[in-house]
Amino acid sequence: MDTSTLTRLFRSIKWSPEDDIVKIAYNIISREKEKWHKNVADSLLRILEANLAKKNRENSMSPLVFNTPFNTRSNIPLVTKIDREALRHDMILSQEIEEKFLRIEREFVARDRLLMNGLKPRQKIMLYWPPGCGKSMGAERLAWDIGLPFLRVNFETIVSSFLGESLANLRKVFDQIKDYPCVLLLDEFDFIAKSRDNKQDVGEMSRIVNVMLNLLEDYS
Repeated sequence: MDTSTLTRLFRSIKWSPEDDIVKIAYNIISREKEKWHKNVADSLLRILEANLAKKNRENSMSPLVFNTPFNTRSNIPLVTKIDREALRHDMILSQEIEEKFLRIEREFVARDRLLMNGLKPRQKIMLYWPPGCGKSMGAERLAWDIGLPFLRVNFETIVSSFLGESLANLRKVFDQIKDYPCVLLLDEFDFIAKSRDNKQDVGEMSRIVNVMLNLLEDYS
């Protein structure tokens, strides 16, 4: 099959990654690579994954049930859900940083193909740099591009002066998202992720950090 026909065929693929036609398409790309047709293979891969990303965004617009967890004592939401239309996603980045974001997005689009090969797309990402550099905006951009709902944790409502309540609030958040695909932003994570060796801490903050780390480790 000539390159022009292959390109037209791949542009018509709009099914989900689980469909047989998508698996066949990935096999075609692999065969093109084996023939040393690298440019053709790369072009077909970009077309396929762009279509799959678009399909995923369309699917994400169907209503997903999310029960917002609340602080029981104050009745304030523990997370904030930001509508897709309000997400900031137009970013001007250096080529190096842009490529890192694109790699995360491509991994998500190709997650089923990765799983078929015994690999997993990254699910936990740390964005670090001085305040105001665009970390939160970067998280919103990821949610926009891969088509998932965006949630931001409100640490000021999670942490409570009452013993044990902060831990319960944390667990509420992770219990709600375990079956709800989303981008969860732990904004201002250093609010609780302080050193566990802090001599001035009475113990509650250390327990919060430990529980948070365990919840992150178990999250998949």
